[in-house]
Amino acid sequence: MDHQDTHPQETGYKAASSDIAALDQISPRKKNVIVCWDFDWSLANENTDHYVHQKLYGKQEYARILPTLQQKAANSGIKGATVHTDFMDKYSWPRLFKDFNLNPKSFASTLSNIPIFEENLKILKTINKHSDRNNSGLSSFNINQYILSNSNQVLVDVVLNANGLRGTVFKNDQIFTNPGWYDPQTNVLRVDRYHNVVPKEGGNGNGDDHGDNEEFMNPHYCDLCALNLCKSKVLCEEVLPRHKKRNFDFANQVVYIGDGGNDFCPLRQLKEGDYAFVRKFDVCRGLEAKVEANKDKLKCNILKWKDGKELMENFKKVIPELEF
Repeated sequence: MDHQDTHPQETGYKAASSDIAALDQISPRKKNVIVCWDFDWSLANENTDHYVHQKLYGKQEYARILPTLQQKAANSGIKGATVHTDFMDKYSWPRLFKDFNLNPKSFASTLSNIPIFEENLKILKTINKHSDRNNSGLSSFNINQYILSNSNQVLVDVVLNANGLRGTVFKNDQIFTNPGWYDPQTNVLRVDRYHNVVPKEGGNGNGDDHGDNEEFMNPHYCDLCALNLCKSKVLCEEVLPRHKKRNFDFANQVVYIGDGGNDFCPLRQLKEGDYAFVRKFDVCRGLEAKVEANKDKLKCNILKWKDGKELMENFKKVIPELEF
């Protein structure tokens, strides 16, 4: 689950889909599958922002600390302090690193064993094996996979590296998440917004100049999403255009795997023939709850899953060409 649920409204980011719809009318055609993974509670079976906190403080103590820090942020008067990425950058990560004297190595070691379903790892590696054949003529379809995450680059990289996925299954241009880095002076993890914030001229480019020294030069104009990231904008402006063929040889089919409320916005951009694999929990919440409440706003097919086994079964149904 990415970190902030939002409330569905009638407005949101929309992209033209007439060219994609036109592709659907072409038959026979070669299928081009675009798999988009949310990260927290979808690709990984935990929340990367909270995993190390809970592990080091203990879940009960962290449940006490977190609302206290959030209230401190709300009372600070700092613009945007309650936006999740800004809160983590200014309050949560500094507190954690100070309390446990963490450095990049010790932090990565603590995070690296975050749980991932074995089936998820097999799905990722199988898709990668097939994507290596995209231009070989040996496969009857093309397939590519991406991460669209409200986590941050450091957290995603640590988890991918620990599972042998970074640079092999996922390269730089396949990962879309909030910028993250270690402060060179303090070694504390820093994070900035993917959308909306660009430092003004004279800033250091590392997000150290929040507040008066910033401009909102890359807004996502979406009323559904938190200020830091709109996954619809990423999907429609950065992922799908890579797969629009001038000669219309390929019809794009999107498969989106998610669980959180902020995954609802990109689902509204999916068309008939696309699939959303929506994670279900014991109590209906997050993406599942929004899908149930807003089915009239969705054109895509919905398949649910609760664990890696069910997720793999969904892939087998939708992309039977994959060789698991």
